[in-house]
Amino acid sequence: MTKSGAGTKGIEIYDMPSDINEWNKISFCIVPNDYKKNLDLYDPAILCSLVSDVYMLKENALDIILKKYNKWPEYSDVFWNNICAENEFIVNNKSFNTRQKLAHDRLFNKQYFYIFNIDSIKQSNYYDPLFLCKTLIKLGEGVLVSDPIDADYVIIHNSEDSNAISFYTCLQETYKNQKKKKKKLPLFVTPNFIYDCILNYSVSYPSKSKNHFCF
Repeated sequence: MTKSGAGTKGIEIYDMPSDINEWNKISFCIVPNDYKKNLDLYDPAILCSLVSDVYMLKENALDIILKKYNKWPEYSDVFWNNICAENEFIVNNKSFNTRQKLAHDRLFNKQYFYIFNIDSIKQSNYYDPLFLCKTLIKLGEGVLVSDPIDADYVIIHNSEDSNAISFYTCLQETYKNQKKKKKKLPLFVTPNFIYDCILNYSVSYPSKSKNHFCF
């Protein structure tokens, strides 16, 4: 949901923003009241909202506002701010303010990524792990590189694919044969690594127990 809707400049509701520009307009992500039963934290809307610094708000806050106001309240409204604070949906003890303090820039700033087989994705589909990772990295202000040697992380969705295995082996050989090694070999990670970095709001070393490594 964005507060700067077209025309009236009132609120505008999105089922799912279509691109990066739309995501950067979003002010709130509304989380259903029954989130404890049905919410998947790996849901693309949750991940995209967290990495793009969107305020996570429980649906209950809207119920209260609709009863009290005839129009959307201003940000300076004390009652509205209290309602937001009381109904914020917080993931892993990282509130909106905490996320703001943890990162002067967005989460993936100055991190370099290569997504294996990203060219196979021909259309927008948030439920395709490769497309979702590409979107999350861009929203988090990470850098997508065209040469995997230049990456800090190489993302591979299906490590059992023969092409992925060949790519992995070839990249290791390329690195070994470099006359001047500029940096370490990139870490080969799964999409889960990207998701968990966002949920913890920290880019930490990948965890084998959490299925972060491809090979």
